[in-house]
Parts: sequence; C-alpha cells; structure tokens
Amino acid sequence: MKRVRTFTLPNGKATSSTDRYCREWNRLAKPVAKVLNCDVIGMDPGIHLAPKSGAPGFQLPVSVAQSILALLQSNRRLRRFHEGGP
Repeated sequence: MKRVRTFTLPNGKATSSTDRYCREWNRLAKPVAKVLNCDVIGMDPGIHLAPKSGAPGFQLPVSVAQSILALLQSNRRLRRFHEGGP
C-alpha cells in the first residue's frame, strides 16, 4: 500500500498536493517578504526570511505573517477608495 504524504498549510489544514502546499505558503510569504525587503528562504512552520541587506535571517510565526498581509490588503483597499478606484 502506498503511503500518502501530507503537508501542513498555513491555516493548519493538511493537503497531499505539493502544488497547493507551495501555492498557499507563497500566497502568504511573498507579499510579506516584499514589504519587509526580504527573500523567502523557507516555510512551515512559519515564514523564514533573509533580509536583502545581508543581515541574519529570521522566522515569522504564521499569525504575524497573516496580520502583516491583512494590513497590506487593508491599506491597498483604503488607497483605492481615496483614489476613487474600485
């Protein structure tokens, strides 16, 4: 019997799809890394980032990364509202 490998998503649920696993983690990690001027160097658990300045890398817990992402999304909506966009 073939053993199915499972991966943990940022929301804590499991998947056997490596594509979904990468897509979900990147959806969280990439915008956070961009605003912090970092490269993503690892995921699960948390987001592992390396500053582009060469400073030592660090890990953000998923909850912190999700809060940063929510602030970024909220800021984009607010900016569009003030600019008269959708």
